[in-house]
Amino acid sequence: MSKDASAGETSHPDFAAITEAMTVEDARDFLELILENIPDVVFVKDQEFRHIKGNPAFFDVFPNKSRAEILGTTGAEDIAPDEVEVYLAADREAFAKGKSEAVEHITVAGQSTRTFQSKKIRFENANGTPFILGIAHDVTASRAAEEKLKSALQFQSLVLDHIPDAVFVKDEEFRIVEANENFLKFYPEDQRASVIGTTTLEQYEDNERDEFLEQDRKALETGFSETEESIQFPSGERRILFTKKARFEDEAGARFVLGIGRDITELVETRKANEVSIALLNTVFDTVSGAIIGLNDQRQVLMINNAGRQMISGGKKDPPFDWPEEITFLDPADMQPLESSHDPIARALVGQKIGGEVHLMTTASSSDSRYVRVTSSLVRSDASPLKTVVVLDDVSEAERNRQHIERQSRLDALGQLTGGIAHDFNNLLNTMQYALELIRREELSDRGKRSTEAALKSITRGSELTSRLLAFAKKQPARASAHKVSDIYSELKELVEPALEASIEIVFAEPEPEEMVFCDSGQLQNALLNLILNSRDAIMQHNKGNLIRIDSRTLEELPVDLVGTLDQVPLIPTDEDGLEERPDRVQRFVEIAVSDNGPGMTKEVASRALDPFFTTKGVNSGTGLGLSMVYGFVQQSSGDLRIYTEEGEGTSIKLYLPRGSKETGKEEPLPTAPLTYGNGETILVAEDEEFLLDQLSEVLKELNYKVIETSSGQEALELLQDGAKPDLILTDVVMPGGIGGFELARQAREILPEIPILYMSGYTGFTDEEMGEVIAPLLPKPSGPGITSYQIRRVLDQA
Repeated sequence: MSKDASAGETSHPDFAAITEAMTVEDARDFLELILENIPDVVFVKDQEFRHIKGNPAFFDVFPNKSRAEILGTTGAEDIAPDEVEVYLAADREAFAKGKSEAVEHITVAGQSTRTFQSKKIRFENANGTPFILGIAHDVTASRAAEEKLKSALQFQSLVLDHIPDAVFVKDEEFRIVEANENFLKFYPEDQRASVIGTTTLEQYEDNERDEFLEQDRKALETGFSETEESIQFPSGERRILFTKKARFEDEAGARFVLGIGRDITELVETRKANEVSIALLNTVFDTVSGAIIGLNDQRQVLMINNAGRQMISGGKKDPPFDWPEEITFLDPADMQPLESSHDPIARALVGQKIGGEVHLMTTASSSDSRYVRVTSSLVRSDASPLKTVVVLDDVSEAERNRQHIERQSRLDALGQLTGGIAHDFNNLLNTMQYALELIRREELSDRGKRSTEAALKSITRGSELTSRLLAFAKKQPARASAHKVSDIYSELKELVEPALEASIEIVFAEPEPEEMVFCDSGQLQNALLNLILNSRDAIMQHNKGNLIRIDSRTLEELPVDLVGTLDQVPLIPTDEDGLEERPDRVQRFVEIAVSDNGPGMTKEVASRALDPFFTTKGVNSGTGLGLSMVYGFVQQSSGDLRIYTEEGEGTSIKLYLPRGSKETGKEEPLPTAPLTYGNGETILVAEDEEFLLDQLSEVLKELNYKVIETSSGQEALELLQDGAKPDLILTDVVMPGGIGGFELARQAREILPEIPILYMSGYTGFTDEEMGEVIAPLLPKPSGPGITSYQIRRVLDQA
C-alpha cells in the first residue's frame, strides 16, 4: 500500500475507504497476502488443465514435489488412477458451464487419501483467454467424523433393535419420541406407528398411572429413577418391567428421559415360586425336632434350625458363628471331653460319615448333659461353603430308659443268682437247725448247751438274711404292713448312733405324728441304715461335711419326674385344659430323704450309683450292692428312689413309699387337694435345667402367675439390674456361671430390699449359715403343683 494512500486517514478506516485508496499493486499485494495465509487450497488452471498458479496450501497437497515440478502439469499423474476421471471431469464442467462443485478424493503417492470440497470457476484474462480458478476446502477430518457418527448410529440402531430390553425416550411432556422394537412389541402391530408422540398413559389404571408418572417426574427432576412397573398393555397382556430412567439434554438444552425396561415377568413368577418353596423348606427345617447344623471347615456354624439354636446356643445366636466352646461331647465313664479322634464334630469335619452314634453332650441352656444321636453327611459341592451337615437328635429319655432297662436286667440277673444261693443256703440252714434241735434233746454239758444256743441264734440271723435276699430277688414276698415313721426312726437311732464317729452329727427331723408308711419295716430300716452308712463313708473318705439328716414328708401328689414310675397320673399340664385334668382321687406317698453335706457325687457317679457292684470305695471296703439292694427294696414295695446331688455341696437320696393307714394297711386314694392360685403376680424363675424350667413355667402360668424365665443366676441378676420388678424370685440353689441361688438372693435384695425369695433344691440339708444373708424357705425337689402353689402363695402372703 502506497504512502499517499494512507496519509491523513483515521486510525479506524472502513474497508471501502481502504480499497478505494488501493493501487493495483496494493490490491495484488493484498490478494497475495490472503492466498499465502488462507487454509483452503487455491489454484489456477489453463485450458489444458495445467496448473499455472497455486497458494502454499495447494503445493502442500504434493509434498514430494517442488513448485517447479508441479506448475505446468495437470496433477493427474500424481494421484490414484481411479480418482483421475472425477478430478478432470470437474475441470471440464467448469470450462463448459462456467463453474462446478465436486467432492474430490486425492490420493498422492506415498500419502493418505484426503477429501476436498471443491468449487471451480471459469474466468478470462484481458486477452480473452479462459482459465479456471479452483478453491478446495479440506473436509477429510469432518467426513471421517461423519462416517464414524454414521457407523455409530447404525450400531446404535442395531443394538436398540436387538437388545432384549425395551428402550424409549420421552420429552418433557412425557411423550414417547423414540422407541425400539422391543418396546413397540407390547402394542398390537396396527397401533405401533401411533405410539410415537403419545404418553401411552391411557393404558394404565388410575393408581398405576400416578405411580408411572411419579417415576418419570423423579427421573426428570433428580436425574435418575428405578422401579418395578406392572403394566397392562393394549394387547391385554400384563407384564412386569424393571425400569431404569435417566435424564439427558440435547445441544439446545431440551431435557429428555431415557428409559430402559427389562421384562422380568417370568423372573418375578419364578422368584415368588422359589419364595414359596423356600418358606415351605424353612418351615420344615425349623419344625423338625432334631438339630440340623451346617458347618464349614473352620468349625463355623453357617446354617442352623430353631432346634439347633436352642440346643447349642440357647436360642441366642444366629449364623454365622463359631461352634460354642462350652458345647462338648463327654466320655460317660469320667465325664471328661472326648479326644478329637473320638469327637463326632471333629470327625465329621475331616470327612467321616457319622451314622447314628449316641453321645453324651453338654448343652447351652442347662448344666445337665443330654444324650444325642449324631448323624452327619459330607457336602461334596465345590460351590457350597459347607463342609458337613450334622443332625443331632435328643434321645436322652430313650437312652435313660435303655440304661434303666439295662440296670433292671442286671438287677434281675443278680436277683436270680441271689435267689438261687439264698434258697440253697436256706436248705443248709434248715438242715443245721434240725440237727441242732435234735442235739438239744440230748444230755449236754453247760458248755454244750451254750454252744448249741449260740449256733441256733446264728441260724436265726442267717435265716433273716436269706429272707431279705429272697425278698430282693422277689422270690419271697416282703412282709409289708403300716408303720409309723416315728417308730421306725426310734429303732433306727439305736442301730445308727453307735456306728457314727463323734465328728458327724445325725439329725432325725420330727415326722408328722400320724405319718405312716406301708412296707416291710425291717427292710426299710436296713435300707435307711445302708444310706446313712454310705453318707458316713463319703464324709470320712473325703474329709468333707459333718451332718447327716433324715427327713420325711407326705406327698399329696407326685412331681413330674416320678409320674409314670408310680401308680399315679400326671399333675402337670397335658392338654388345652391344663391343670383342670387333675384326678378326683390320688394315692399319697411318703418321701423319706437321707441327706448329707458331704462331697456330693459327680454326674458320672450318680448315673451309675444304682448299678450292681458299682462302688467308689476301696477294694476291701464295699461290694457295690448296698444301693442296689435299697433300690430293689423300694421297687418291691411299689415305690421308687431318686438321687439328688450337687458336687461339693452334698447328696440327698429320697425313697418314695406308699403311705400307710391303721385301718387298711395301705392307705386308700384320697380326694385331690385343691390348688392355690395366684392373683396375676410376676415370678422370676431361675433354673438351669431346661426341661424343669419349661414345665415349672407352664404350671405357674396355669396357676395365674406371670413368669420371667432365666436359665442362670447371672441372667436373672442382669434382668433385675435392667429394671425388672418381679413379685417373687423362685431360684434353684446350685447353678452354673458363678452365681448360685444364695448369691442371687443376696444381690437381688440389694436391688429390691423387700423382694420375697423361695429357694428350691433336690438337696435339702442346707443350714442357715450356708444360706448366708438371705434366709428363706426351701421348696424341695421334686414337688408337685399342689405343694409348689401352696409354698409360693404362703411366701407371697407373708411378704
